[in-house]
Parts: sequence; C-alpha cells; structure tokens
Amino acid sequence: MKPEDQAATKGDLSELDAKIDRVALEVVRTQADLHEIKGSMSTKDDVERIMRAIDGFAAQAIHYQRADATRGKAIIDIEVGIADHERRITGLESSQTRPHTR
Repeated sequence: MKPEDQAATKGDLSELDAKIDRVALEVVRTQADLHEIKGSMSTKDDVERIMRAIDGFAAQAIHYQRADATRGKAIIDIEVGIADHERRITGLESSQTRPHTR
C-alpha cells in the first residue's frame, strides 16, 4: 500500500488541525492589516478633492498677482501725476511771486 493511500492517524489529524489553526490565524491577521490599510489609504476621490483645492488656491494666487500688478501700475501713475502736479504748483507759485511786467 502506498503512503498516500493509508488512512490518516490521530497524529496526522492533530498536525493538520494545527496547520489549519495557523492558516486561520494568518487570515485574521491579513484581514486586520488590510482593514488598516484601507482606512489610511487615499482614494482616487481624496486625491481629486485635494487637486481641486490646489487648483483653486493656484487660481487665487494668480488673481492676486494680477491685482497687485494692476495696483502697482496705478500707484506709479499716481506718483507720476503727483510729480507733475508738484511741478505745476511750483511753476504757478513762482509766477505769482514774480512781478508782472508789461
């Protein structure tokens, strides 16, 4: 009779039972690990939500950068106008202090 054709002994069954217990324990551990990974893993929706937020912040930054450039030009225009105004006032004041000659 071949060894594989022989009936299992109590020792064989005990050994098989222990192996099944070890496999079952590993399955439980693997399931717990998988559950933990699922809980902490980013989903595609999470990544898309983060990317939309980043895009929104980038758009705001571009808007504020353009607004600052526009304000900067307005300030330069005002400074030029003030300098020109100062020049005209100085010219008017100096013409008033000179006697009129006719």
